[in-house]
Amino acid sequence: MVILQQGFLEIKREYIFPIIEKKVIDCQKKDLLNLGIGDVALPLVKPAAEAFCEAIETMKIKPIGYPSSHGEKALREAIVERYYKNFEFTPADVFISDGINSDLGNLAELFSSESLFGVSDPTYPVPLDVCYMAGRWPYLSVIPTDEKDFFLPSPPPFRLDVMYLCSPNNPSGTAMKKDLLQKWVNWALEHKAILIMDAAYSDFVQDPDVPKTIYEIEGAKQCAIELRSFSKSAGFTGLRCSYSIVPSTLHTPHIKTFWAKRMATKSNGVSYPVQQAALACLKEEGFLATMSQVKHYLAMASKLYEAMKNQGFEVMGGTNAPYVFVKCPEGYDSWSFFDFLLNKASIVSVPGSGFGNNGKGYIRLSGFITLEVCETAIKRLENLFTLI
Repeated sequence: MVILQQGFLEIKREYIFPIIEKKVIDCQKKDLLNLGIGDVALPLVKPAAEAFCEAIETMKIKPIGYPSSHGEKALREAIVERYYKNFEFTPADVFISDGINSDLGNLAELFSSESLFGVSDPTYPVPLDVCYMAGRWPYLSVIPTDEKDFFLPSPPPFRLDVMYLCSPNNPSGTAMKKDLLQKWVNWALEHKAILIMDAAYSDFVQDPDVPKTIYEIEGAKQCAIELRSFSKSAGFTGLRCSYSIVPSTLHTPHIKTFWAKRMATKSNGVSYPVQQAALACLKEEGFLATMSQVKHYLAMASKLYEAMKNQGFEVMGGTNAPYVFVKCPEGYDSWSFFDFLLNKASIVSVPGSGFGNNGKGYIRLSGFITLEVCETAIKRLENLFTLI
């Protein structure tokens, strides 16, 4: 008899996006403004688009075969030069992949089935779900956070083998400062643990007290793997390209060797045109263009933050990430406030309960919108809140 992986049945987290999709369809409104989705709202920057098209033209002239499972050397060199040249990394420490979601799940394959894993709550749901899907739930700890700490986790008073972190955080839009990250690194060194840092929004960091990479923290090269992406800063959600930094100096032997083996065995690499487009984003013209888009999304998040704050809401985020986490007014939970905004203002948000139990009572608003959408949404919100 076929026996399926029972971890899928053990996932208790609410799958909010199919519910949101159904509610949006059922409301039958034609003037919806989507402030929920974390997808890009601006076109691919011109240097990236041109590089992609040039790569296609090259492939019309000569054969370009399978890409390296490790990633194009020129791209890995550019990543080190742009982000890591002060940390003594080499291109051999960089692994190109098709997205952070893939890496969050695939990295777990390097560790034994009885390794102790940890995730925070609320947070981006993929790490939690992949642990269940892999049958790890008996060895999984959920580290709670609360609003007084801006939903940023502190190290637990017990040992774990692997801890997933996300900073800047999705959904709260807040980010760990140096002192908190140093506590995590110290904890990982003490317990010989590995930190897997989801740093998808690192390009959005503005606060000088918030590290742009965990490797700014002393000791991090002995215990941390960092994941970064072109998805949000460069508009690659439709292209798919990210990378992991796996130091040779990790205190757990063989992780880098195992990761390279896993990539070579289970991946044929990221397509040549996509990697050429990513490379263009790291050159001066492309980088300036992508940072201009980052600036735009942060400006939209800031406008939403101020609009909600001015209406008397408790709000966080919007400074180091393009998300604003809004506390629901008295008498509303995440879903009832979602319904209120949808039905009364034709605005789509994301209930905080979809990111964990501790996200209940909040909604997330996204800065991945155009200026027109932002200004229209703010006018609707200002008119609406006189009804509460």
